[in-house]
Amino acid sequence: MNFAKKFGRVLEISPEEWLYFAKSRLAGSKKLHEVADETIEVSPATERYVPPGIFFERHLDNIVSFHHEGIDEEQMFRIRGGHAKQPATLAFKVSNVVLNSPGITSGLWRGRFPSSPVKSKVPWTGGDEAAFSASFYTVKYFGHWVKEECVTRVMADDFAPALSVRTAQWKDKEFFGRILDQDWTTTDTARLKTAYFFFDDGHTQSRVSRVRALRQRFRERFASDGGSRVFYLKRAPGGLNPRAIVNEEEVLAAMEKAGIKIVDQAKLSSEECLREITGSSVMVTIEGSHQALAYYALSDTPGLVMITPPNLFNTYAKNHFDVYGCPYGFVVGEAREGGFHVDIDDLLAIIEQVDAAASTGAYKKYAFE
Repeated sequence: MNFAKKFGRVLEISPEEWLYFAKSRLAGSKKLHEVADETIEVSPATERYVPPGIFFERHLDNIVSFHHEGIDEEQMFRIRGGHAKQPATLAFKVSNVVLNSPGITSGLWRGRFPSSPVKSKVPWTGGDEAAFSASFYTVKYFGHWVKEECVTRVMADDFAPALSVRTAQWKDKEFFGRILDQDWTTTDTARLKTAYFFFDDGHTQSRVSRVRALRQRFRERFASDGGSRVFYLKRAPGGLNPRAIVNEEEVLAAMEKAGIKIVDQAKLSSEECLREITGSSVMVTIEGSHQALAYYALSDTPGLVMITPPNLFNTYAKNHFDVYGCPYGFVVGEAREGGFHVDIDDLLAIIEQVDAAASTGAYKKYAFE
């Protein structure tokens, strides 16, 4: 960029932006908990048993790489099962917070959300207090937003008016906000005397109760005649990490022959998809954020089968669906040119095992309370 363009950009910066950029150069040397006036334990740490996944050991040989958002050891622990420590749910009360999206500062602490370009920024109008429920991933990925930020938002509402930072543009966000009775009006800038932030990663008693409360809220507000026993949620094209099954036509034909209903996200709206699947027991789908569509919609004895790309091995969905006492099965595709190949016989065998476990309620004893 030449000097003229740089100077022109300087003239465009508002006083508020100058303040943010000046503070951000100094900020960043302290952690959030270090600048907090108060750390509140909402729910203590605990330990929960998570059952192993249902899979064929040989499929692990197909793994080329793990999804970038996870820790490899944690991904493997989830499928092996065992006792998992669940960190405490915490709230941090922080003074003098400045939000100028995508950045946020308080004293020597600086946070940042993934940026989304906008023509004009929306100011906060809710007063001098606010509660933030967002994280880096919930702003970026729809699946994290549905299963994490919507849940944290229930807690945030108890502390102060909830402030929703700008997320990626998802067609389903407004629909979910309406069904879950949550207002997700976007805010880009704010100057706050007091703000609350949350650490809400562990499946503590507080978090589990909020997941169940949202599920109940969803079922009360969304009527459906009930879905099929097992369905396949076909992912719409696109996304941040494209996933291509090279033998998809054969896979779909085999599942239809086995009596599995195909629900195609590319052909139906979110509401139409949910009317097809709400009340169903077992969801089969390719790994990705789209599976969050069913997080509150499955039956009381659910099951989940993931078709996993070899270059994006990810068991994060199991971490969330374990709350319900949900048998989790998966297959790992074999890398091929243009995508990956799915072993149809192995897939149908895993579906059968998961369906059997779900239909008998064998995993309900593992549900988190």
